Formats: sequence, structure tokens, C-alpha cells
Amino acid sequence: MTTKKKNLMGKLLISIINGMYKEGDKLPSLRKYAEANDTSLYTTLNVYNELAALGVIESRPKMGYFVAKSDYETLCSLGRSIIGFSPTQQTVRFHYDKSDFDSFAFDQYVDKLLLTPAESCHQLSWSCVGDEYFGGAAGGFHAPERLKEVEDIVTSRIALWMLGYGCHFLTRHITVTNNAVEALTLAIRACHNTEAPDDYVLAIESPGSKLFGYCARFLSIKYKEIRSDPDTGLCVDDLARHIDAGTKFSAVVLSTCNADPTGAVMPEQSKKRLVELCRKNGIAIVEYDEYGHFCLTRHQHPPLKVLDHELVVYVCDLGKIFGLNLPLAFVESGQYTKMLRFLKNFSGIRVPMDMQRQLAALLDTDTLAGHIEKCRERIDHTAKMFTEIVRGIVPESVRIRRAQGSPFLWIELPEGGKSMRAFLELALSRNVYVAPSPIFSSLPEYGRCFRVNCCATKKPKQIAAGAKALGQVIAEFVMG
Repeated sequence: MTTKKKNLMGKLLISIINGMYKEGDKLPSLRKYAEANDTSLYTTLNVYNELAALGVIESRPKMGYFVAKSDYETLCSLGRSIIGFSPTQQTVRFHYDKSDFDSFAFDQYVDKLLLTPAESCHQLSWSCVGDEYFGGAAGGFHAPERLKEVEDIVTSRIALWMLGYGCHFLTRHITVTNNAVEALTLAIRACHNTEAPDDYVLAIESPGSKLFGYCARFLSIKYKEIRSDPDTGLCVDDLARHIDAGTKFSAVVLSTCNADPTGAVMPEQSKKRLVELCRKNGIAIVEYDEYGHFCLTRHQHPPLKVLDHELVVYVCDLGKIFGLNLPLAFVESGQYTKMLRFLKNFSGIRVPMDMQRQLAALLDTDTLAGHIEKCRERIDHTAKMFTEIVRGIVPESVRIRRAQGSPFLWIELPEGGKSMRAFLELALSRNVYVAPSPIFSSLPEYGRCFRVNCCATKKPKQIAAGAKALGQVIAEFVMG
């Protein structure tokens, strides 16, 4: 089976598993589906015929192709054999006895919790819940179904959106959260759920997002920093050395594309080595996608999730795409779904339904791709202009790194001379604000580095003035 045919078949099969096409629904015509996926009519016909032979869809003369009756397990089994995903549920280990739940089976207990609202109305009895919270006629016993219906719509549209990046997400594995901090915290805790948690540590890339260390400390989980190259991201060899030395890792936490603070983009070969290493040693991977959607070569650098749908827990910060008015995030948790949902539901924090509706509407529009593309162009143009101005002022001994599409500069000052504290004090005295490396890493080799946000404002004059002021501060510090 060719790669294109396999991907097309996987995409259609995932859409059926996730309920985007339900039993009895008519599928798009051969020509329409071929055009939508930029493939030939011949390949599309082969895909439809092969799925029809497997009993997933059926052909009706002069009417087209329709989704046939199939049970979920059969579809998942086909998914494993065709595209390699494994939608298995994790056995929950949370240091309790299942008998504590009396007659409740655990799955049923979680299903009930999924329908329990945790907004301001949670203190009211169901008979008192009305339009104010659930947007419909009073009669609160219908409220959970409405809430679940909105969640299903949101997760379906997220799965459909991520198909464009080659990610075959299952809607039952997607959890929407109020923000990226909550998403990362849940993901890390779910992956660190080991029988002997004190014997395991997290591996976090360094320099990496400041949230990695903050979340680990909030959860009281020990972590070890793994060296990350400012150009190519996490050093797989460094991780392998720690594993060979006997360090037990529960999970690796990293960003693979436009990583904060360096803007590093991890090469595909390094990604494959990382997944193989973690798979061999039973280590989970938490991939934090913060600015990856703004990478100019995004389709050439898809998420790690493409390589292993079960091992990798994917966290996406939607707030970076839609702005502060919709600071949501989501997690596709693969085999860790049951534990992550367990933690999410007992946290008592549910995403308000009006925000989920707003997100569903935004994901359903044709303007989303255009919005992201405009953001990419604006970020790249702004960062280029900022970089050119700074480079024209500072000495050549100052190293400035910027990845295409990244809103940040990672600047390294030459060794010797005054301390970094003196530089930061000088910058502060000139109203120039930078993020010093200790925020992102405690490794000594990055001690003379700092991050600059080139896109703090949209006004060209302010951007130029800021770049000039930064360049003058660096030049005065290095040459003075």
C-alpha cells in the first residue's frame, strides 16, 4: 500500500471512528474527496473500494458511498492494522482500592463524572439549573447531555483540524482545559503515575519553556534537565547517557517546533530517535506545542504525535492562536487518557460551556487557516526587521539566533568582562526588558544568554525603537 493511499485511508477511517461520519451517513463523492485531499481520483476510488471490502462503508448504486454498520472495537482493530494507532485505555494506578467504589465499575464512575458540571452552578440542585448556565429551557436533567454534546462537537472539530497536520486524533482521547498550565500539569501528572513515583524523575529540555519546571515543582516531582541545542532542540544523546547511567525517567517534556525560548526546530531524524529510545525504555513523551503552528515550515515539521499516537501526549496552547480572550488548551493523551480524565474530573474545574461553543465556532470557520498564515507572516516580518536592526548595531562577537517563524531571539553575549547581572541592570535602567536564561535553564553553559520577544507590539515604529535600544545596550555592555 502506498503512503498516500495509507494516509487517505487512515484519515477517512479516523473520521468514522470519531463520529464525524456516523452509520448511514453519505460520504463525499469520489471527485470531491479527491480534490479536498489533493490526490488522484484513482487513489480515492481504491481507498473507497478497499474500505467497502472491509465492511466499513458500502456502495449503493446511483447513490454513492455510505457508512456501514460496524462496532467500535472492529473499527479500532482495523485502525491498528492500517495506520498503526492503538486506542487502548490505560490501567489506572492511583494508590486506591477499586472496592472503594462499591458497585460502580470504574468506567461507569468516570462517565458519570464527565457529565458533572464544575462551573458556578455546581452548588445548585439539578432542578434549579436553567438558561443562565446551559442555554435552554429549564429542567436541569437535560443539562449534562447538553454539556456533553458541546464537548463532543469541540473534540470532533479539533480532531478534524489536526488531521491537516497528519495527526490521527481520537475524540475520546481529547480533553479541553482552561489554559496551558492546567493542560501541562494534567499531562505530566498522568504520565508520572508510576507504582514507585519517588524512584522516577521527569526529563525536561533545557533551555525550555519556563512552564516545564514550574509544573514539576507544583506537583512536587523531581526533574532532570536534558541539554537542548538552540538550533536543533533536545539532545537525544544526552538523554540516552542519563538512561544508561541508571536514571529512571517517567516522561520527557519538550517542545519540538519553535520551542520557547530558543525557537529551535527538532529535525525529523532526531524525533524518530527520541521516540524509539522512549518506546524501548517505557518512557512517556509530553509534547508542548506552544508556537509550533506559526512555524513557516510547519507541514515539514509535524508534531511527534504523528510518530506514535499512544506514547506521545500532545498539549496544544490555543491561547497563542486565538488570543487572551480565549486562553484554552487541549490534550490528546493516547494511552494515558483514563488517568488524565480521572485527574481532570476530580480537579473540579470544567471549561465554561460558552467558551467551548466559541472555540467550536472558531474551529469550524474557513478563516482559521488564513488567520494562522497571517500570524506567521506578521511574526516572521516583525522578527526579521527586529533582528536586522539589532545585528547592525551589536559587535560580531554577539551570537543572535532566530528560527523561521519564531517570535523570539536567543542572544548569547561573549565570555569575559562584566557579569550578566551588570548587563541586566544596565538594560533595566534603559527600560529594555529581556528574559534571562535562568528562567529557562540552570545549566551553566547558557549563563550569558537571554531571550527577547520581538513581537511585543504591532506598531513598526515601536518595534524599531525597541530593537535600536536593545542593540545600543548590548553594544555599550560588550564594548564598554
